Amino acid sequence: MARLRRDWAPETLTERLKVDDPRSRPLRISPEGIYRWVYEDAAPGGSPYQHVLRRHKKRCRQCYYGAGRGLIPHRTSIHDRPESIEHRVRFGHWEGDTVAGAKSTGGVATHVEKTSRLWVAGKLGDQSAETFSRATAHAFRAIPKQWRKTLTVDNGKAFTEFKKIEAVTGMNVYVADPYSPWQQGPNENTHG
Repeated sequence: MARLRRDWAPETLTERLKVDDPRSRPLRISPEGIYRWVYEDAAPGGSPYQHVLRRHKKRCRQCYYGAGRGLIPHRTSIHDRPESIEHRVRFGHWEGDTVAGAKSTGGVATHVEKTSRLWVAGKLGDQSAETFSRATAHAFRAIPKQWRKTLTVDNGKAFTEFKKIEAVTGMNVYVADPYSPWQQGPNENTHG
């Protein structure tokens, strides 16, 4: 409480507790726990809220990332994808994703073949769906048609124009569940 009154940030407090007493597990608390305590104490008239960065008596509840975003409309779920794809016995089943560049600089569209781990990439000028679909079409132009069977992407906004990708490349596009990176293991591991 004394450090909070000296305007220490809750994040700093939690890290300091780890340094001061590294073996004591009961003293572990998250920054979120401190913020909750501060704002619960402010309701009946407490004053610790005056020592956090944003000095409001009530906290604006933060939504989890993407909570307001819905699913891609008219998508074909990964659960509808043939189970044989998971066995990785046939070449031509791809996973696609984006890697963002520095702020406002675009990124890279990546595509990994599940069996061979062949990696195909394309530069993105921005994070829009149109740019991704164009980069994907361009990247797969050099891949023979018999090696283009399916493409699995995540539920991000860059993949909303998947119908254009299907029309240009001839691949069936499947969309993974939101917040389920394990459904696209080879691509996530390639990025890592």
